Amino acid sequence: MGKTLKVTELDFKFGSDDHLLDVYAIFKEEKRSDVLAIYSDLKDENKAKLYYASVHLKEDAIVFIDIKDKEEVLKEFTWKLLNNKDKEGFQIFDIEKYNKVEIISSNSILVKPEVIKTLHDKTIPKPVVKEVKKEKKPMQSSTKILLTGFSLAFLVAIAFLITNMDLLMGTSIKYRCTNSYLDTEIGSNKQEIQELTFNVKNELTTRTIITKYKFSNYDEFKNYYNAGTYYKIEPKFNNSRLDYTNDDTNYTFNIIEYVTLDTYYSGKTTKSELIEELTNSNFECQDVSE
Repeated sequence: MGKTLKVTELDFKFGSDDHLLDVYAIFKEEKRSDVLAIYSDLKDENKAKLYYASVHLKEDAIVFIDIKDKEEVLKEFTWKLLNNKDKEGFQIFDIEKYNKVEIISSNSILVKPEVIKTLHDKTIPKPVVKEVKKEKKPMQSSTKILLTGFSLAFLVAIAFLITNMDLLMGTSIKYRCTNSYLDTEIGSNKQEIQELTFNVKNELTTRTIITKYKFSNYDEFKNYYNAGTYYKIEPKFNNSRLDYTNDDTNYTFNIIEYVTLDTYYSGKTTKSELIEELTNSNFECQDVSE
């Protein structure tokens, strides 16, 4: 349920990967849409603060943002967790794949140190003790020679496949289409980029849509980032996944949509149709195949 994670961004200060948190749980109250987290800061020597925040799950990180009027929900869930009660009314998220946290802002309440200790014991997995491996018997010379022969043959086959992949799968055709303009609503320069890959039959195999916002100064960038309105943006296509990146040095914010090409995909699927559609929508398309 819980996990110790590194902090890679704290109040727009990057590279804080020596800062660790014990994230005890990420959960959602089923009758509402807010996703919340409870955690403690390992730098808190008194162990008397329980932090909580609203959560956004990115592809490779968890983002914490402060949220108001959620203290009662936090207390109800924590009480159930501490007392091994049924978590009815709450959905708990699996965070095993995440290894880092970005903290924009958060809230905290004062608790007894034993509360923090109990949460840690109940939710943070204990280190796995590795078993001592038994000494293996020496391998017979004939067996070594046979395995060496198989290994060499396998490596030669892999090398052939890598160097002759075009013979097996065909050469991919890659296009990059761009459209730039001023977004007057947000007040930034906006660039839409579509990265497309087609197979030798000119059929679409991958499609990634990148929206870049370029702000004129740090304050404009920070205000947009803190507002968090980009979380309300929906993907252009069903079942697609959104990710977010930012560069506070160059005042840029990117929204990346990885389009899922399944039965629910409603866009063009052939190179001629898709390139024509984008060109008619003021995109400039270039073949960037190597």
